[in-house]
Amino acid sequence: MRKVSIVISRYAHYISCLICLALMFLTVGDIGSRIFFNHSITGTFELTQLSLVFIVFLSFGFAQHNKDHVEIDFVYQHIPSKLRGVMSYISILTYFGIVIVMCWRVFVYGIRMRSSGAITSSLKIPHWPIILVGGVGLILYNLALISDLTSIIKGGDLDNVAN
Repeated sequence: MRKVSIVISRYAHYISCLICLALMFLTVGDIGSRIFFNHSITGTFELTQLSLVFIVFLSFGFAQHNKDHVEIDFVYQHIPSKLRGVMSYISILTYFGIVIVMCWRVFVYGIRMRSSGAITSSLKIPHWPIILVGGVGLILYNLALISDLTSIIKGGDLDNVAN
């Protein structure tokens, strides 16, 4: 399961990176358009807002697999290995519960936005598909958390669970 989660999270992260690259070109184009033509590209602000959902949420699982989240490890390094395992288990279980609730609420919100017909003001892009992408990103994050939990339960040290 871990390998499948890693592959899916990696592809989601690649999508996130491509969107970030496209957003960079859009921003540079918008700035150039303002400087040279005294006119901005319509919808740049909206696309920036919507793109950030993809960039952030689709990278959560990848960050979890690669241990790229912020840690306070100056104390953690001096704790015995067994206690570190227990602390990791408790913290990941807590994250899992929080992300389950977040995922549930994001999907409920996305469904509500679909029924309300909410769209962006300039480009008329519906909100609900973007919101549901956030929910998918949270599912990928939970898959990464589950794979970390199974590694801990099997007696593995998360510090050595590399990709």
